[in-house]
Amino acid sequence: MFDVQEQILLPRAGPVTIWIGVSLATTSASIAHDAAQDILTLLAKNRLTDIDVDFRGSIYTRAGGPALVPPASRADSPLVRFVRPLTPGLGLFISARDMPDVQGTMTLYLEEGGQGLNSRLLGVTSRHTIVCPKEPNTTVTAQSSAPPRDVVLLSDCRLDQVIQSIEVSLLSARRDVYHCEQNIKERSSASNAAHAETKKARAEKEILALETLLADINRDWMSIDQRVLGHLLHSPPIRLGVGKEQFTEDWAVFEIDRTKLGPGFQGNALDLGNMSEMTVMKKCRSGKGEDWEFDYPFDDELFALRDFLPVHLMRQPDAHDQRTGEPSLLVIKSGSTTGTTFGRANGVFSLVREYSDTDVWQMSRQWAIMSFGDLGFLPLPDDESGAFAALGDSGAIIADTKGRIGGMLTGGSCKVNAPNSREEQELDLVYSTPFEWVLERIKADAFPDAHLDIKIDVQGAPSRA
Repeated sequence: MFDVQEQILLPRAGPVTIWIGVSLATTSASIAHDAAQDILTLLAKNRLTDIDVDFRGSIYTRAGGPALVPPASRADSPLVRFVRPLTPGLGLFISARDMPDVQGTMTLYLEEGGQGLNSRLLGVTSRHTIVCPKEPNTTVTAQSSAPPRDVVLLSDCRLDQVIQSIEVSLLSARRDVYHCEQNIKERSSASNAAHAETKKARAEKEILALETLLADINRDWMSIDQRVLGHLLHSPPIRLGVGKEQFTEDWAVFEIDRTKLGPGFQGNALDLGNMSEMTVMKKCRSGKGEDWEFDYPFDDELFALRDFLPVHLMRQPDAHDQRTGEPSLLVIKSGSTTGTTFGRANGVFSLVREYSDTDVWQMSRQWAIMSFGDLGFLPLPDDESGAFAALGDSGAIIADTKGRIGGMLTGGSCKVNAPNSREEQELDLVYSTPFEWVLERIKADAFPDAHLDIKIDVQGAPSRA
């Protein structure tokens, strides 16, 4: 079995020890002794002697890879759109290790028990995001005898997109520096020269920030082992029309290595860094009084979510459209594909049919969200009035402008007349399952002590420049 060859004799550093980590709850002294004897017998057969076998209480923990970075404020504008995929705000870009080309979105953080920072931290997402659809549609539960099913930050294709976008911005900034230097050399006028100097300094600052970020990514994030966020714990089969509510059950819970979240972790909060306060105010301006209130978090641009938006308020909103006086609910989400977007919830739950390969269909009730660009509000630039969601946003949480947790994005419908185009990826009508119901299912199925009261290490919380 072993190829034992002559070795150059070196000073003896100490006895060779085989160190075995075990769970003390399941490994008795007699079991450890018997296993050690089997190991020593195998070693002796291969002429390997004078070796110790030691057992220690140990739980496997992945420690590779850096912690996530704090969200960037608009003061760090060159980095806002690039660091978001590497921050712990809601909308984490996640995928399964065994499906590196499939991208999804984390829904919410949960905590298990009441031990504060020592409690187990959980993440929720849709099952189809991290469990291969080719697997049998049965319950998946972590087994101590099987390798962990890793959940990773950023699929391979999404990481490539992040790197490419940084490189394109670097080329643009370097070109700006070159043109500014040409303008300064021409000495056209004092005002033009001053403007060119200012623009050049801004571009050079951007280059430095982007080069530093790109170097950090190449050093710390390229290996999938460095991007492991946690591992899958439990996921029931996907079912439609569940219970008297007839909702869709499509969720998975995974354990998160809390140390991976870094000092920027602020619990269940949406990072608004990619959306200016002016854009947000334009979208909320159609409200009346405080019906569509939105307290923009200027200090850290993290919009905290708390409490639930109950189903009866999804059906009969406590907010109104100023133009018509009709009940109308403005909602917000942060997805891994489309980022932070606004939409309007439909008060009538949709009946959604899903067909299998055999043309057999199932039906469920879904909370539907329409894209903001379809609402006929104030005119906005094209990049601010697009689809509410797109492929890759599955799992994203949908909340109202008061920070109440609404639904978990499970799917949607897209335009069928736009083959091979961007519109093919966009969802013009999005479907979601009320998360209050999802949490009840999570607690009943496997995690009775799960809750949303996430403990934050205040001392480690960052402050934005």
